Amino acid sequence: MSDDDDKDDAEAHARSTDPDTSHEAAEKVNANRLEKMYLAALQGGQSLTTTEIANYYNMDRDSFSPRSRPLIRKKLIVEDGKRACVNSGGKVTKMLAFRLRTD
Repeated sequence: MSDDDDKDDAEAHARSTDPDTSHEAAEKVNANRLEKMYLAALQGGQSLTTTEIANYYNMDRDSFSPRSRPLIRKKLIVEDGKRACVNSGGKVTKMLAFRLRTD
């Protein structure tokens, strides 16, 4: 099965208040591929923030932060509490971590 086979299972969205460029970009995002990458980063039982997942792939956090809620709705991941994490600006902040659902 290719990434395009189940493209409708995951969608990228822009807020109604976002500019047209955001809506155009959302149409081009392969959200299914990003969800698979998100899940792959969590393999092995570790708990990661979206920033850590993005760093794992050397990508922007904004690629992964919108994936959390859909994956929770699909019952594939769960929240795993907040913890200190170095954000892209180099500051340490408390961020929500996620892990694969095990039950």
